[in-house]
Amino acid sequence: MYYNNETSSTYHDYQLKINPTLESNSRFFSITPLLNSSVKDELKRYLQLFEIETTFTLDSDIHSVTLFSTSIASFTDYINPNNTFVLLPNDAIITSSFAKKHDIDLFDTVDIQLGDKKIKYQVAYIINDYGLFKDERVFVDQKSILKTLITTLDPSLSNLPEVIYERFTNQLYLSFYDGVDIEQVKTTLETLPGYQNLSISHPFNQQRINQNIQITATFFTIILSIISLTLLVFFYTNLQIISLNRHTQYQNLRTIGFKNKQIYLLFLTEIYISLIIGFVIGFILSYFVIDYGFYFLGSTASYKINLSKAFVVFGIMNLLVFISLGVLLSDKKRETQTSKTAIKIFFVCLIVAILLYTKNVVLIILITVAFLFMFCTLKLPHLFFATRKFKGNILTANLFKMTLMKKTFKAYIVSLFIVFLSVFLLFYANRHMSERIKHYGSFYQFDFYITGITQNFTSIEDELSKRTDLQFSPIVFDTNVTINDHVVMEFVSINPDDISIYYDLNISKDALTLFKENQEPTIILPYAFKALYGLNVLDDVVITTTLGNQTSYIISGFFDKELSNLVISNLNTENKNRNSFMIKSLDDKQVLKTSLLSTFQKRLIVVYDYNSSLSRQLIEMKQIQSYLNLIICFILVSLMLSLANQQTLLYQSLKDNYVKLSVLGLAKDKRRKYLIKESWLIFILTMVFTYGFYLVFLTLISDLYLSFFLYEISYDYHLASLFAFIFITVFYFMIRYFYQKTAIRESFSSHFQNFD
Repeated sequence: MYYNNETSSTYHDYQLKINPTLESNSRFFSITPLLNSSVKDELKRYLQLFEIETTFTLDSDIHSVTLFSTSIASFTDYINPNNTFVLLPNDAIITSSFAKKHDIDLFDTVDIQLGDKKIKYQVAYIINDYGLFKDERVFVDQKSILKTLITTLDPSLSNLPEVIYERFTNQLYLSFYDGVDIEQVKTTLETLPGYQNLSISHPFNQQRINQNIQITATFFTIILSIISLTLLVFFYTNLQIISLNRHTQYQNLRTIGFKNKQIYLLFLTEIYISLIIGFVIGFILSYFVIDYGFYFLGSTASYKINLSKAFVVFGIMNLLVFISLGVLLSDKKRETQTSKTAIKIFFVCLIVAILLYTKNVVLIILITVAFLFMFCTLKLPHLFFATRKFKGNILTANLFKMTLMKKTFKAYIVSLFIVFLSVFLLFYANRHMSERIKHYGSFYQFDFYITGITQNFTSIEDELSKRTDLQFSPIVFDTNVTINDHVVMEFVSINPDDISIYYDLNISKDALTLFKENQEPTIILPYAFKALYGLNVLDDVVITTTLGNQTSYIISGFFDKELSNLVISNLNTENKNRNSFMIKSLDDKQVLKTSLLSTFQKRLIVVYDYNSSLSRQLIEMKQIQSYLNLIICFILVSLMLSLANQQTLLYQSLKDNYVKLSVLGLAKDKRRKYLIKESWLIFILTMVFTYGFYLVFLTLISDLYLSFFLYEISYDYHLASLFAFIFITVFYFMIRYFYQKTAIRESFSSHFQNFD
């Protein structure tokens, strides 16, 4: 929803975007052919932009900036039709983030480089970042700058009539009336003079948005889905403990004449009061957490909870309530039948899982959940081996056996397993996201791109070769190419010998040798393509560019990279013209950046600071992680509160055992030692089982990702496991401490009440 809202607020109702690409040699085009065609009659409105990278000077320092130029009327309509902007010829509007970064106030002046000229602009308005007008962008009215921009890019156009310049643009957004066939319009536009080498497409790439959603959310969704499945069992065990604690009470009611229907209604009333209150509180908290998340991420979206999904959850809870009711109303004679029914349910779930899923790891998760339900219902061997810890103390050994035989204790063990496993998974999720962010930018070993070069490429190469403060590599650079319907953000054709200089990708020697020696178009792909699409070395793969051009490449090898957003091809077999340079600083990066900006951007050649762009991406990833950590904290707190509550319910079931400790003459210190031993045994048994399952889960996690068509790099999670273990240990023994104090105090009090 976050990505979709950002897309909606950025592109409004525009259905097509026309722009030059890095694949073509043009930097701008004219809207005259469009306005003279039949398409004009179907246009509802359009946004004509001219965006160009240039520099501005502030306090003698040179910085890069993006000029955002259109008519004042179009700008007002885009930002907010209710606003009114009144600008003088040398007035500008800047974004709030731009003003904050450079400490610029209203009515300050900045010198903006336009070709060979520096023009002084006064800041007339500072507005919040919105849609396309965000980050380091400055709006100026197109009438005042278009001629300068066009003649800088192409000096041969310096003698055109003034009105002609107003028809030039490098980004054109089109909105059409309802009922217009967009695909037919697109076909018509592609036939217009000068439009054959332009990108004509939807304003945003839905495939790329879906990939962003998948990369950002699917991993966390998988973990939460597993936890949610186990939490259903946790909810059921709570209901079971409540029903078992009420069993004697309801049997007494039945003895004095209450009908099953009356007991049924009494139980449902008690449960549903708690259930509805909890459901409403959970509903409100979910809305608050998600809505705050959008605010935290800087989105204007507001969350609307899907009521149908909420009612599905409520329906599942109802089902578990009725299963618990069956446990409550069953007597000793019916327990065997209940157990048989549970076995049938278990095998039905297993068969359904086999029919619906083909991935073993998914089966394991579903079988585990079914097993936990079965464990809560069936009579299983009661782990008598654990009583060996009480060797030489028959009394406490028998007391622990009595504890093991309690149904509520069995449900409590299942709850502990679920809580422990959930904590391990949540710490794992946090660690994985941290490692993903940490490694994301470590593959890049260069600092700048110089791109947007449409002419004199060789002379620029000669300029760079004379410099001693940088290392460079001529490349073909393109964005948003498609491989097997997978959108790749960066397509780089580079000299094979330069790969190890500008990237740290750990590519095998065999892959590099084939990449270098093969005379046909050859490519190295992220390992995700091998895992998701079954591609192998020497396979052919077709790459589709933004303009729809297709080229077949031979795969020479693979490399592991976070997010799989980079592919590399061999430059020496490319038929396309080189259009960019990759720059690596050999000295002070900031000094080099200033030098490159002052040298090239006066020619409107783009100097792209890759580290700055990477930093913005990392900041967004860290923001998303912080928000997901907030969700993790809410889940952990909820789990701990639920476990503490279940500890109280367990005491209600076992307090008679603790009273017997006093009645049988055990001193207070011995009772405390017994409870400490009991706590340790419960902890060790549950932790061994939980950690064993967690280790199995880690070995299968890659298959689990692939079953959701997601590829993730695996990392070392020992530190996350250690933190999870410490968290579980501290909290478990904290609540057991209070439990122990209650058990000793209550057993002592009850002993003297019985004595009296």
